[in-house]
Amino acid sequence: MSELFHAPVEEMNLRDFMRVLFKYWAVIILSFLVVTVIAAVGVIFRTPVYEASVKMLVSGEKQVEAPYYRELGSGAQNQASLTQSQIATSEPVLERVVNALRLDMKPSDYELRYASPWKIKLLNWQKAMTKIFRSRAAMSDPQRTVGFRQAVADLRGSIKVTPVQDTNLFSIVVRDFDPLGAAVTANTVSRSYIIFDLEQQMAELQLKYGEKHPVVRQLQDGIKHITQDLSGKPLGNAEAIGPASVKIIEQASVPLEPLASKGPLLLMAAVFIGLFLGVALAFIFDYMDSTIKSPRIIEHLLGLPLLGSVPRGTTPRKLFVKGKLKVRHSLLAAFQNLANQIHLMRSTKGFHTLYVASTDSPDGDALIMAQLGYHLAEQIARKVLIIDANFRHPSLHRAFQLPLSEGLADLLKDKDRLTEVVYSVNPNLYVMPAGETKINPVTFLNSEKMKAILEVVKSKFDLVLVACADLKTFQDGYLLAPSVDQTILVVSESRTRRQMVSRKVAFLKEHKVPLLGAILKNRTYPIPKFVYDRV
Repeated sequence: MSELFHAPVEEMNLRDFMRVLFKYWAVIILSFLVVTVIAAVGVIFRTPVYEASVKMLVSGEKQVEAPYYRELGSGAQNQASLTQSQIATSEPVLERVVNALRLDMKPSDYELRYASPWKIKLLNWQKAMTKIFRSRAAMSDPQRTVGFRQAVADLRGSIKVTPVQDTNLFSIVVRDFDPLGAAVTANTVSRSYIIFDLEQQMAELQLKYGEKHPVVRQLQDGIKHITQDLSGKPLGNAEAIGPASVKIIEQASVPLEPLASKGPLLLMAAVFIGLFLGVALAFIFDYMDSTIKSPRIIEHLLGLPLLGSVPRGTTPRKLFVKGKLKVRHSLLAAFQNLANQIHLMRSTKGFHTLYVASTDSPDGDALIMAQLGYHLAEQIARKVLIIDANFRHPSLHRAFQLPLSEGLADLLKDKDRLTEVVYSVNPNLYVMPAGETKINPVTFLNSEKMKAILEVVKSKFDLVLVACADLKTFQDGYLLAPSVDQTILVVSESRTRRQMVSRKVAFLKEHKVPLLGAILKNRTYPIPKFVYDRV
């Protein structure tokens, strides 16, 4: 039994891969569309962004000789530029910029002036929904504080500080929807950073020499002068260099063009990502599906030969009209092939009674039995009897439009009534309905009476097919199976679970029940025929 659960998984071939792709084509297409549409919406709603940068030099020359301010050697200069780049986005530096440019008073609809037409509609809708226009004068002090902190956070998010490799330089890059705003902000951040650097020097000198030292006064004048120039307007070269240890090498200028649009690249990436995600989801869903999905699973997992497949489709309620079978061509061909396969195996194994066992819900199994019996009767051109031993949910009589009042239940009470409970469909096909009884079937399906009836019908008919309640819900079939020559399991694609049917097969094999093979019903063919024939 353990071999059934721990059997090695057979490698997938090209046809299996194609089956998954075609079976879950809707998932693949949906994933592709969702990712691509999201990317397209992002491109359409993207507001053009301008970028301005200031290039700065870490000279390491300070007004004091404390270890922190000593001239840096070549080995430590890169580390210094990394440190200084972090200081450039510190709270003291950014708060001074927010106050100087009054960024906390920037209107909430600032992006509206530069957004694309589609983005303008979205922002207007957002403004109407959230009522973002509120009177600044009416704002309370806590609200102003929150607005100020948010402005600092937004400014930090728009700044990127990048050290230049193998140099003492680093760049302060600012992004903004307004090209002039980007340049002004970048220049203001660089000057605020210089003020911060001078303040650090002045604090050291005040502690060492006092507030009236000439150098301290010189630094105070430098700080005051640069503070007056926090408007972001360009400075002269001498003023830009200044006395600080961090010097402005190149001031920001107004960018003429926005950043290059990555829309086409983004859409191309979205196409590949969407397809990859869809295919990945398809194989994940297929892996999580624990049901029987293909004939190869039956042969590999259950160790049973596949006798045939019955395609998914509807069968007319009036299966037989005046003894003639009325089904569509695809079902007709499937049952002809199935009957041929069973007939060939019968000629080698020589069985006379055949139990067709449903492993799960018996929906449609009565029609399978009816059609199988009809085609077998045609193939062997001899008498075939179908016995409905499914006392739980008898249904064969409806397929053949026969009364349920008399059948196997009556024969179990009086075995001499065989001719009364067997109905002729055509010269070679006969049916024995289940009949009506209130007795628990478990009491007589494995009884001597049942065995005797099977022996009697074997002598009068060339082949006997027996149907019973499904193995998933009831134990009736396990009692009946030892009394017949061979058993066929009927499994349903995408419905019968592998673990469940494995347990059923293991139990039947453990009790020495001969298994002829399996029939796969509700078979689907997701791969188109012109592809299937070539893979």
